[in-house]
Amino acid sequence: MRRWCRARVAGTVAERPPRSTRSRPLRRLRYLALWDESGEGLVLERRPAAGIWGGLWMVPLAERGEGGRDDLAGAFAERGVDLLGTDQGVVAAEIVHTLTHRRIELRATRAALPLPLPRGWERLSRAALGERGVPTALVRLLAQIPTDPKRGRNV
Repeated sequence: MRRWCRARVAGTVAERPPRSTRSRPLRRLRYLALWDESGEGLVLERRPAAGIWGGLWMVPLAERGEGGRDDLAGAFAERGVDLLGTDQGVVAAEIVHTLTHRRIELRATRAALPLPLPRGWERLSRAALGERGVPTALVRLLAQIPTDPKRGRNV
C-alpha cells in the first residue's frame, strides 16, 4: 500500500485527513421520565435497539412537548399508558446529561402506575440494577432521588 499512497510520496501524510474546524452542534433532546418506585423496586423498560440508549434499561421516557409542556399523562397516553386518575405530578429530579453530540434534558416525575404494568416494563430493586445494563443518566437520577430505608419508597 505504501507505494500507492500519494500522501506518503508527497510528504503530506500528517495533513490527511484535514482537521475539521467546525464542531458539530449539540442536538437538544427533552424527555419526561416516569418515576414509579415502591418497596418492590423501580419501574423500568428496555429501550429499543435503535435510538438513544439502545437496548439499555431506563425509566419509561416520553418526549416533552413544545415550549417545555410537561403533561405527563398526555405524553404517556401517546404511548398507550393511561395515567389519568393516578397519583402523579411531583417532580423528583431534573438533570442535563451531555453526550458528544446530544444535550439530554430529563425531568423525572413521580407517578403511581396502575397494575398490570404495560408489556415490556418491569419493576426492579435498586440492588438488581447492577445486573442490567443501565445508562449513566439513570445512575445520576438514582443519586438525586434517595429511598426511605424504612418504607423502601423514594422520599
